[in-house]
Amino acid sequence: MTALLPVELPVPPMGERLVAHDSEFTAVDRGFSTLRDAINDGIRLANHVGAGLPLLPTESLEELLVLPFSGDYRAIRRNANACGQVRDAFAVWGDNFPRVGLAVASCWTGAASAALLGRLAVYAVAGRAVGSVVGAGAVVFEEIATVCERLAVRVEHELAVLGRLLLRLSRRLLESVCGPGVTTLAIEVAVHGWSVISDIVHDICLVHALISDLLTLQETVSGWVEDWRSRLELFTDLRGAWAA
Repeated sequence: MTALLPVELPVPPMGERLVAHDSEFTAVDRGFSTLRDAINDGIRLANHVGAGLPLLPTESLEELLVLPFSGDYRAIRRNANACGQVRDAFAVWGDNFPRVGLAVASCWTGAASAALLGRLAVYAVAGRAVGSVVGAGAVVFEEIATVCERLAVRVEHELAVLGRLLLRLSRRLLESVCGPGVTTLAIEVAVHGWSVISDIVHDICLVHALISDLLTLQETVSGWVEDWRSRLELFTDLRGAWAA
């Protein structure tokens, strides 16, 4: 009897980064994770003597702030990898039916044999058709992952700039208020106008603009999701492919 090929479906690997990410955000994220782990170690020691303190979140800044906004592009690429594996598995599965047919034809003849061979041929075609549809899903998932990763990079950049602005703004506010004092500052504004704190006003406007950009991105993502959902409807073709 002709040996059948094994159908393999391993656990699909997680997707990789394919787009250059914001180096400043990456460095901050790495530093945050290091500090968080050190702080959590201290919290655990304090809890041993009954402090009862909660641990800081163990997720990275990317997991806490970026991926909920953009979508987990690595997990989406994992779906693309899974589609490719299922496509290949169905191709092997479909190719095994002609092998079974050869074995049947060598030892069984007549109408019953012909009927079985015909049915095996249908299964072979159906397997290849289903694999083709699932394989097309890999392309769609990869496109979605690429868009999500590019969005993640944009969010990383916006957050890095926003963090830098907030640090600068807080420093300038402290210098203006804690330095000359609120009363002195108010007198200077009354005499010279807002130009005396133009840098602070400029930074506040920039912060508002960045937050507005993030909110606009959020609305744009909602539109993309609807488009992606319609494209993934290709999987509804699986029923027709199998029925064929």
